[in-house]
Amino acid sequence: MIKLKKYFHVAENYFSDDFCDDVIEKIESGPYEKHSRDAEFRASDVIFFPQDENTSWIYDPLEKLVEEVKKKNWRTFKLDKFQDLQYTLYDKIGGKYDWHCDTGQSRSGMERRLLSITVQLTDPATYSGGEFEIVESVCSDINKVVIFPSIISHRVRAMNSGTRKSLVGWMNGQFI
Repeated sequence: MIKLKKYFHVAENYFSDDFCDDVIEKIESGPYEKHSRDAEFRASDVIFFPQDENTSWIYDPLEKLVEEVKKKNWRTFKLDKFQDLQYTLYDKIGGKYDWHCDTGQSRSGMERRLLSITVQLTDPATYSGGEFEIVESVCSDINKVVIFPSIISHRVRAMNSGTRKSLVGWMNGQFI
């Protein structure tokens, strides 16, 4: 049984507006393939991108932040590495991702997820709806990074207008 004193961590203004804009520009103009996720429980477009010499400027500060937060909040987690990061676009009215956890069945790659990370890349003033919600808290400010155990339920509420862009990641590992 896991007992968490604090089940999520929020890093306010961790990245600059320029960093967020650069992520959007590099990923949208990069050699990455966009996939649509259209289902009753999820409606968004996603782009997965690996950690390499072209993306280390995105991965490295995230890994540093996750390690700092892990030491303070989740010392019994032994983290391995990020899975490929996911750039997510909610750009249609009704775009959403209903309540879910980021863990999955054996052999899916999701069973080893320990921490989930979401980075808000766009200013919420440019869209309505689309709030990131984890249990009872709504977290949608630009430059906000939310880190939480992957077993915690969360969602993105339905979009009403505009475009919400975020970066989502998962750290694999094991309990020690």
